[in-house]
This record gives sequence, C-alpha cells and structure tokens, in this order.
Amino acid sequence: MSDSSYKLYYFPTKGRAEPIRLLFAYKGIKYEDIRIPGEKWAEFKSQTPFGSMPVLEEGGQRLGGSNVILRYLAEKSEFNVAGSNDWENAWLANIADFINDFANEFVKFAFEKDEERKKELEANWVLLYKAFEINQRSFLGCLFFSASKCAVSHKL
Repeated sequence: MSDSSYKLYYFPTKGRAEPIRLLFAYKGIKYEDIRIPGEKWAEFKSQTPFGSMPVLEEGGQRLGGSNVILRYLAEKSEFNVAGSNDWENAWLANIADFINDFANEFVKFAFEKDEERKKELEANWVLLYKAFEINQRSFLGCLFFSASKCAVSHKL
C-alpha cells in the first residue's frame, strides 16, 4: 500500500487530530491532511461514519474517532507502534481512556458560560488533574508510551 493513500479529515485546528498527525510524522508516513472549514462542516458531516471528526480515509473506506484511528494505525505493520503484548495494549488503552476523560472534563470546564455550572465542572476537573499529577510519570513522552518500545496510547 502506498504511504500517500491515507487522508485525514479534521477542522482547521490541532484538536483531536493532532495525535494522529504526530504519529504520521513520527513514522515518516505521508498522508493528505484535509482541513474542513466550519462553513463546509454541515455538508461534510453526512460523509463521516458517525457525524464527527477526525476521519481517516484509506482505500476509499472511512474510519471515525481519534482513539480508533490511532489504535488502527498503531497495529498496522508499517507503523508498528502497538504494545508488544496484550497487557501492554491494555495498559496503553487505560492511559488513553484516562487522558480522554481528562480532556473531556477540561473542555466542558473551559467552554461553560454559566458561572454556577462552571464551579461544579471545575471541581470535577481538579480531581482529575490531581489524579493526572499523581500518575504523570506514566504519561511522560506525551503520545508515545510503552514498557518495551515506542508505542502509541491511542489518545492524547
């Protein structure tokens, strides 16, 4: 398969597509980075698997969701950045889920307009942040973690 057969669709920002872009860059694999501007989103949305982005297209097939895309690419032989065994893969998925929860809570907090609700969300986010601080050694290296080799955690 040609390295340039990948197309990554996302908004004109880093967001949830950035870990995927970092993985392509890390492995030196070519892809087409297609940015969908806000005014084109309604038109493009029906072409996505679940009405959300990022979307990876390969060979005319589309896959949606940053975690799924990262896991799919990590397990492909040309990327070869999945864990070395079932336990490492589970550990990486565990980190990915935690980071996903962390990011989701932060986004809710950051964009909330109602001050009372924002205080509630801040309390949730602070608890997750404390857990993140406690476990930060597990997260060193940002996107790539593994006990035995460079591996992708499916999420940043």
